[in-house]
Amino acid sequence: MDAGAVADPRDGATDFRLLGPVEVVRSGHVVPLGGRRQRVLLALLLVELGRSVSTDRLIDELWQGEPPPGADRTLRAYVSRLRSALGEEAVSARRPGYVLAIEPDMLDAHRFEQLFGEGRDALARGAAGLAAHRLRSALALWRGPALADIAGWGILGLEARRLDDLRVACLEERVEADLALGRHDELAAELERLVAAEPLRERRWRQLATVLYRCERQADALDAVRRARAHVSDELGLDPSEELRGLERSILRHEVVRIVPAGERHNLPAPVTSFIGREREVEHLELLLREHRLVTLTGAGGAGKTRLALEAAGGQVGAWRDGVWLLDLTGVANAALVPSAVARVVASAQRSDVSPVQALVDELKSRELLLVLDNCEHLAQTCGELVHELLRACRFVRVLATSRVPLAIAGELVYAVQSLPVPEEGAPTEEAGEFASVRVFLDRGRAVRGDLATRSGDVGTVARICRELDGLPLAIELAAARASALSLNEIAARVDDGLRFLGSWRRIGDPRHQTLRATIDWSYNLLSEDERVLLARLSVFA
Repeated sequence: MDAGAVADPRDGATDFRLLGPVEVVRSGHVVPLGGRRQRVLLALLLVELGRSVSTDRLIDELWQGEPPPGADRTLRAYVSRLRSALGEEAVSARRPGYVLAIEPDMLDAHRFEQLFGEGRDALARGAAGLAAHRLRSALALWRGPALADIAGWGILGLEARRLDDLRVACLEERVEADLALGRHDELAAELERLVAAEPLRERRWRQLATVLYRCERQADALDAVRRARAHVSDELGLDPSEELRGLERSILRHEVVRIVPAGERHNLPAPVTSFIGREREVEHLELLLREHRLVTLTGAGGAGKTRLALEAAGGQVGAWRDGVWLLDLTGVANAALVPSAVARVVASAQRSDVSPVQALVDELKSRELLLVLDNCEHLAQTCGELVHELLRACRFVRVLATSRVPLAIAGELVYAVQSLPVPEEGAPTEEAGEFASVRVFLDRGRAVRGDLATRSGDVGTVARICRELDGLPLAIELAAARASALSLNEIAARVDDGLRFLGSWRRIGDPRHQTLRATIDWSYNLLSEDERVLLARLSVFA
């Protein structure tokens, strides 16, 4: 995808779910679907997503080969009710029947299979951390057996069994990824439960025996192999596989390969304040980083781009074989120094025979990592050129950037970071207290004054302050810091003069974030002379 600003597309979106009871969820609320046949109809259309399902087949499946008189009319009534529940455009008539017109990513089964495939591919190429991350995300989509409430209904039973088999395979691949990462202690108890639940799955016995051996429990590992042989022989009348016999020999000879757990590779700073109000954006960024190799967070100064990027990157630690690496470009003024700065962060060797960019490209070709470039706006062209070269030559490198302007290169997805939502004037106290902007103010304010906002009406005052500050996170934090010396009413009376009033008393920190004026000045200084003249002319308008 070429550059273009996007927000979270799931706001108000509809999620279709087959991995458990059949459900449709819109904006966090379950959509009523009616009776069992209504859910069967929806499931049939979901299983054949994007393809027209004939009227004859729908009738045959809905009534399991014994349709009543007037089945055509009843089917049309079911379709009409689905349209009422999902939207008139959701179900379209298309010869020879009906089709469900939704994007594949709106279906949990599609997302599961996509994640499973990504995880399996990553494991095959040795990227165990990324594999474990993808496979865990795939398994997290499950809420119970597939199509749990209608699994016995005709052909849907076959689809349910197919999905359940994929779930089992995904679980075993995830265990394999954790084995490769050396997570033996936490796997031992889990695998004991898994073999007890399905004792005829030999692969799980092999995984259990391997884990026990690596936990210095050789006798228990041999016992696991012998229990597996007994189950296979007694229940199936078969001899154990060559893999199981080979594992037994390796245990007896102490030839099982030992794996030392890999440390987490990153240079991300530990958070010093709580993360509030952007949880959904972090989840969305995780999805975007799976699908796009360059995601750029843009937005006004003080919108919280850096904090959001750090939180999203923190969730990726352990998923990338060669780590997650942060470079803050605030202090880099010379564009020619950007490649060298990146090389230092990712521990790339310096070379004199090629350019710094080529040396970096050569080093990262074989690596699998996430690079976080923070505060790129004053070096946007140079960063764009460097990232373009990296993405073109280094297949398993991904970049998360923050900048007040896009990098403007092919493949960039621009994610617009908005201000925090603020409560409307007159909102009830209980409702206003749930808004992220109010929660941030109270959290930061109580860090400097523990009894902040304990009286009736105080939350309403905080809501008014947040509205005056347009939900801008930096402005809210600077205002909340004033609670150490001023009352809420005094803060509210002064926030309309934010450029002079909003300043930080902290001696350590990014100078651009010490005052709201400094944040605006940073953006102003990036403008060309013509742009500054235009801004001055526009400033006469309120």
